[in-house]
Amino acid sequence: MPVRSEAEFKLGDVGGEGEQHMHSIARCYNRPNVIYLAHDVCQVWRSGDGGASWDKCLCKGMYAHASLSIEVDPVDSSIVFATVSKSSNYRATTYEGVFRSNDSGKTWSLALPSKPNYNSSLHRYNRKTIAYDRTSINTNQKKALRWYVVHPYDSRTEGAPGAFYRSEDGGDTWVKLFDHSLYEKIYDLKTHPSDGKTIYMATEDGLFVSQDKGASFSKLGDLPTGEVMSVEVNPKNPNIIFATVKDDGVYRSKNGGLNFTEVRNDYAYFLFMNQGYPNLLYMVPQARSGANLVVSRDGGDTWTKSGYFEEQPGLGRNYKIVIRGQFTGIAPNPHDSTDAVAFSNAQFRKTDDAGATFDVSSDYFTGFAWGWGNQSMLFDSHDPNRFATLNADVGMMVTETGSDYFEDRGVPISWREGTNPVIPWTSQFNGDMEPVQGSKKIVASAGYNFETKVAFTTDAGVNWTLPTVVESGITPGYTEYHLFVKYHSTNPDIIYAGNKISTDGGLTFRASSYLDNMNGSIFGMCEKYPEVIYAINRNTSRNKIYRSGDHGQNWSLYADPGYSFTPLDSRPVFNVHPTDPNKVYAVCNGSMPGVERGDMAVFDGNSWKGLGIINLAGGAEYGNFVNKITFDPKFPNIMYACMFSHGIDNIWRSIDDGKTWMNISCNLPRIGNVGLQVNPHTGELFTGTAAGTWILPPPYKSANTIYNKNYKRPYYYALPACYTGTITDQQKKLPTDNLIVRIYNASDHQLVGEGVTKDGYYFIAVGTDDSGTAEDEGTPDNSGILVKLLINNTEYPLYTDSQATQTTIIHESGKNKEINLCLNGSVLSVNRLLSEKACLENYPNPFNSVTTIKYFVPQSSRIALSVYNSIGQEIRKLADGLHQFGSYEVKWNGTDDGNHTVPDGLYICRLKTGDFILQKKMLLIK
Repeated sequence: MPVRSEAEFKLGDVGGEGEQHMHSIARCYNRPNVIYLAHDVCQVWRSGDGGASWDKCLCKGMYAHASLSIEVDPVDSSIVFATVSKSSNYRATTYEGVFRSNDSGKTWSLALPSKPNYNSSLHRYNRKTIAYDRTSINTNQKKALRWYVVHPYDSRTEGAPGAFYRSEDGGDTWVKLFDHSLYEKIYDLKTHPSDGKTIYMATEDGLFVSQDKGASFSKLGDLPTGEVMSVEVNPKNPNIIFATVKDDGVYRSKNGGLNFTEVRNDYAYFLFMNQGYPNLLYMVPQARSGANLVVSRDGGDTWTKSGYFEEQPGLGRNYKIVIRGQFTGIAPNPHDSTDAVAFSNAQFRKTDDAGATFDVSSDYFTGFAWGWGNQSMLFDSHDPNRFATLNADVGMMVTETGSDYFEDRGVPISWREGTNPVIPWTSQFNGDMEPVQGSKKIVASAGYNFETKVAFTTDAGVNWTLPTVVESGITPGYTEYHLFVKYHSTNPDIIYAGNKISTDGGLTFRASSYLDNMNGSIFGMCEKYPEVIYAINRNTSRNKIYRSGDHGQNWSLYADPGYSFTPLDSRPVFNVHPTDPNKVYAVCNGSMPGVERGDMAVFDGNSWKGLGIINLAGGAEYGNFVNKITFDPKFPNIMYACMFSHGIDNIWRSIDDGKTWMNISCNLPRIGNVGLQVNPHTGELFTGTAAGTWILPPPYKSANTIYNKNYKRPYYYALPACYTGTITDQQKKLPTDNLIVRIYNASDHQLVGEGVTKDGYYFIAVGTDDSGTAEDEGTPDNSGILVKLLINNTEYPLYTDSQATQTTIIHESGKNKEINLCLNGSVLSVNRLLSEKACLENYPNPFNSVTTIKYFVPQSSRIALSVYNSIGQEIRKLADGLHQFGSYEVKWNGTDDGNHTVPDGLYICRLKTGDFILQKKMLLIK
């Protein structure tokens, strides 16, 4: 879902908001339309059309996310190497180094486990620290065999030595040539075009050369003292070498680097040479006022400044106008002198006139990232076309057109400016829209990660204010994590926000003394019973859950499993069931009988139970754990969970209240730690990632979906096929809602898709297997699938066109097929169907005056609902008669049929239809 501006939408532009910075770009020499991009928080991107549009690579097997340098084989564009760091994820320490892909970035293996030594305060710049030797190209194997990798030294206490590596077999095996503590910044690594032994390395300490395939290095030439940020060797005349000295200029040698002469004095940073047309040079200057890209078309003798670029329509592009600064890289086309692709300041540009002008070329390069908490995507409860995302760095983006276009409605940038800023940064993380029709009120946190304040707007973000905060006097209550910010679902005067509660609609927030005493914060609310809220302490490692049943006035300890709920940092992984106020979900970050470490566990007030998701996703390897869980507001039995780690199948869905789970990752890039929220109007799943927002349709038929308005990508990966239709039975007794439908491969009977019926229709998206990879991603194209119906834990085959046997359907990727199915009625009975679908619950339980009993009837039938005492005597009849399909509720006030008050104790609520009986225990305590 590209976050487009209105101007982009009216122009018909696809959009691509981009964000965060790129570190490296690589273009295949023989296939220059293929370009790869190393991204600082989002692994690897790829373009297959010369930079006109971009795909986020699938990146299965890439277990880290901070990509630092990249290089593609000069012959085979599907072979690519990337240096990737764990960055701030200490759980992935053993899964960083140099990764290799042989299938265009779809799958990766850790070819060289090593320490990239990424320090974000030092190493955020364009770099080339992977290089191939073009003399090693093997014509039979059609690839380069000799590769070099260098890592910088890290002087921090937790740092490590740098190292230089060489491979002679295309990256299958590597030899460490030496460790070093010399170069803390290494910018560029280039090989001699013809001698097969010389390597040039640009570092903060100058330019160095090796003439023995990297075994040893010595300083080269007479460059002035300073950081050398790039080196280029003329492939047609290797004696001509260019180097840039930071903030100084461009230098040229005509004698192999022995002597250099300055040819451009212009606060230079980087130089990029077109390898097919080596007289064509692009020089990137320092990011300072008035600076912009300059071009030489005569080998450095003369230089021309590129035209200043107009700000083009799009959100967040006002600082991305020019090509300059450390976050800049250029990939010229060696077969076309007019063509080059550049990245600068989180945006792509492309020239078709040898650098005279560059136009924005960022289609599908999405990157506004939401998902820091559980309320990072906000939905208007009355207007399905209005929703917003709360994003890192850029704040809030709002659409009132169902995603056609968005408006930038973040908190003012001025809030972070000056010597005494209001907030340290303008990221926005968690919030809510007032659940009142026509309201434009929004409350949201704003700041930097764990240091935020509550901000309030009455006009959908046009103007923001900071509400009055009344502190408890125990701990400062103004600045807080605010990882939960939510309106009371039926009383909008009440707002929960971190350690504070507002009772006047957001004008004033009062810090809770109880929460401040334990340094705790509110982390969840039951949507159906919004007076029930939950908090987690901070003073003893986030290991206790507290509950309030009266909007936070009184609290009590609810659960203490003996471990923290924070497997990575101080953010707990926690949520509350939307309709059952007794059910809370938290990650298991310790030892618990029957629950795997890293799994999501549910607590019902009595005991914890693991959901078994972590083992389905491969266990806790790669530092993995279940990072979020969310629910479909329409059907709370439909649940979604995501994984923390990168490179693995990351999104899982249950349609039976967590009993079973299915991998629905499909073509979603394997980025961990994503945001998960379900559209309450359509049931679609939205995921917020560092690669932007992605959408999956619900497992049932839904009208007016945002999914159908957006873009199916990436194009180089097979798309799911979608199947929809009706399910009936010969006796016409099937209910229209909540039947579970499953799709299997006809060949191996592997479960590949499932859904539930709604209004008589089913809708199931089935992932497609990519024949170009060894991985089994889903169903092969043009193969058969079988559809079955699950009733009372038994599967029954479905058929079409009145056939007596199950019909095989041909799977075709990217196709939408409507197939009406039928079930042989002889296998059904009303009682068996009811036993699977009828339900009975009450709240509160225990209760002291009145309890509400809710029950669901899946089809028209006679229902008797009564209360019995502990010795089996019927004391109160609550309902008796014909019920149509639907949900019902009735209140019991603790009296019998004679309206006499009954004593404290255990009572049984019993629902009976035919021979089928459901019972629920209720405890009356006065």
